[in-house]
Amino acid sequence: MDGFLEINDLSKKYGSRTVVDHIRLSMAREEILGLVGQSGSGKSTLARLIMRLIEPSSGSILLKGKAQMIFQDPIASLNPKMKVIDAVAEPMIAAGANKKQAVLGAVQYFKKVGLSAGYGDRFPRQLSGGEAQRVSIARSLAAAPELLILDEPLSSLDETLQRSMLDLLLTLKKREKLTYLFITHDLLLAERICDRIAVMKEGSIVETGPTEEIFAHPQHDYTKRLLRDSI
Repeated sequence: MDGFLEINDLSKKYGSRTVVDHIRLSMAREEILGLVGQSGSGKSTLARLIMRLIEPSSGSILLKGKAQMIFQDPIASLNPKMKVIDAVAEPMIAAGANKKQAVLGAVQYFKKVGLSAGYGDRFPRQLSGGEAQRVSIARSLAAAPELLILDEPLSSLDETLQRSMLDLLLTLKKREKLTYLFITHDLLLAERICDRIAVMKEGSIVETGPTEEIFAHPQHDYTKRLLRDSI
């Protein structure tokens, strides 16, 4: 483990309620770590802590690189009043590119995620769920991240689109040398893409290990239940 991401004793409280409870977690550069647990287990809160969208109550996060986040609802994550070409160009303009350079760059990111340049003139409401998720990925890539946090990115897609999107994510990971934190409630989905899995229950990590080991020899009763429920 090269310590690309190191989370130490991380907690988040809202009043007397603890949502994330003394998390310790590490990631290596260019690995895919699955964060798996049922709804309400604290997965999305942990993701937002890593992104510094919210601040921890205690503990530390050390990330040796830039992170971007892909949300569950791609259409809601895009500005409804902005054409998608401008949405993808925006991070490059923020980094210092002029408008023409950024638009040309956005077209290239469209190609990387399997969209033609013609999609650029559309607004988010004119996209399907799969198309909007590809735009969201393109926009994140335009910010030149090393880590992508994928928060239930496939849950709104049917099985055929899920397979297509998984193939895209694996291709992009290899081509762009990315690291993924893949958040899901679906262990079988995590099995298809993740190198390691961390199982989260009620704000705590109860088990971590290589994906094959988690499936072959689950140690925690909660992991065993998730596996039974996923079959």
